[in-house]
Amino acid sequence: GRRGAYVYSDLGFVALGLLAEVATGEPLDALMRTHLFEPLGIAAGFRPDASLLGRIAPTERAPRRGTPAPIIRGEVNDPRAWRRGGVAGHAGLFATADDLARFAEAMLGGGSPIFNAASLRDMTADRAGRGLGLDHEDRTREGWSADAFGGVVVPSAVDMCSASLG
Repeated sequence: GRRGAYVYSDLGFVALGLLAEVATGEPLDALMRTHLFEPLGIAAGFRPDASLLGRIAPTERAPRRGTPAPIIRGEVNDPRAWRRGGVAGHAGLFATADDLARFAEAMLGGGSPIFNAASLRDMTADRAGRGLGLDHEDRTREGWSADAFGGVVVPSAVDMCSASLG
């Protein structure tokens, strides 16, 4: 691309997940369960329980798995995350609308109990249209492909949080 142009890459989050494992000596899914999922009461996560699959947005329609192409849920489709057993710093995390609402409430409430206020400010600071894992640019015109989420229409994250929070 042209110099200074934004080019998407998930390699930083792949490396971040590996760094967290090396630094702590624990697998990423155990770290996330201890420091994020359990404190917030999040039910899903990496490799979600089969009982939650009906409440998780579809991953994709998978023609390589047969005809008609089945819709898969709760299974990672990223090849690097798949090679790591579905657990990676950049892909493989699944959530229900209730899970997403719990995370959003923590973020909107100053980060507690998962982030301190200074970490949350640093994470969400606008860095030329990007944050640490967050977009700040208006991307509403980009839309999703017809095959996003398995060709199934799903509500936006905002709609899901609003519905869950009542």
